[in-house]
Amino acid sequence: MTPIEAEKIINEYWRSMKDLRSAKAIVQPISDLPCSTGMIKYAHFVYGEELIKKNLLTKKIGDQLTQSYSKIHSRFVEDSDHINTKYKEYITGLEKGKIVNDFKLGDLIDIDVEYNNFLADCQGNYGRNKD
Repeated sequence: MTPIEAEKIINEYWRSMKDLRSAKAIVQPISDLPCSTGMIKYAHFVYGEELIKKNLLTKKIGDQLTQSYSKIHSRFVEDSDHINTKYKEYITGLEKGKIVNDFKLGDLIDIDVEYNNFLADCQGNYGRNKD
């Protein structure tokens, strides 16, 4: 994958994100993605590395890419209808003063750390002894 192809995939991925607030939803179906989650993650790696090589990675761009990368698995899921229905029930309960302790999204991995570590590794700043 070339950096240009990676940028295109990332832009298509960003366009696939919908405003979920009006639907009172928190996740989207994985079928909304322009390609596989693996390809989108790979595009983030290729593009991030290219920005570093060309000394174009700013904090703002790095933060955008990190947030984008972390949403791949937390926002797009196989069974979005089930999760969104449970979320709506939870919100409705809260609005009525009922606290439901059994609403969980599962163990969503804090994968923004994974991408930040990758960028740091590309920059040569990831915990290596420089002997």
